[in-house]
Amino acid sequence: MVVCLYVRQRLRGLVHRPSEILGGLVRRGDTVADVGSGLGYFTLAMADIVGPEGKVISVDVQEQMLKRSRHRAERRGLVDRIEFHQASHKGMGLSAPVDFVLAFWMVHEVRDRVGFLAEVRSILRPTGHLLIDTRDLGRPQPMEAGWTMISMHFPESN
Repeated sequence: MVVCLYVRQRLRGLVHRPSEILGGLVRRGDTVADVGSGLGYFTLAMADIVGPEGKVISVDVQEQMLKRSRHRAERRGLVDRIEFHQASHKGMGLSAPVDFVLAFWMVHEVRDRVGFLAEVRSILRPTGHLLIDTRDLGRPQPMEAGWTMISMHFPESN
């Protein structure tokens, strides 16, 4: 199983290139959130980008995923830049303001998407961004439409 995970992570690097996906959205010194972080593929990449001045909040509902992600961060010497946060099925439970939120292949698992987006908006700084990447939001899609990438900016409310 360990070999399988290693190979899968290596192959993932050929398809999901963090520098291309996150380019211009995550900067040195930023505070960012990786929602549905799983094993920490993007968490670790963002920790590299934000540098020692920044912070990544790794959010997942599965405690085991957060433990594995922490272990990977420790091996790479990035754990001091990452806060590991276990969410519940009711919400993320975050209150700290962030510059960027990544929701990569997880929104399709959220029952209350409107509530999820409202919670994201509540933590995003006025100049913050949200990137959602998902293959399916519950609707059949043709194969050529397999990737949907959205970068959203929420204007300041009155």
